[in-house]
Amino acid sequence: MEKFSFVIFILTVLITLSALIEKIRLPHPVFFVTAGLAIGFIPILPDLVLDPEVVFVIFLPPLLYDAAFHMFCRTSHTV
Repeated sequence: MEKFSFVIFILTVLITLSALIEKIRLPHPVFFVTAGLAIGFIPILPDLVLDPEVVFVIFLPPLLYDAAFHMFCRTSHTV
């Protein structure tokens, strides 16, 4: 149950950071890597070991959807 609550915490932080990134005007990957490094250095957070299945089921589909939604139509025709 502790892993589930920590995953919910990570998703909440990502949603909050996504709302904040629109105001800062940084590229998404740069901002998320910087935020991930900052969160990783917080000593009170427990170590988290995620199964690859959790990443594929929970985190990958929203990332793929967002990338596909923001892709330009012209670039998809050239590939």
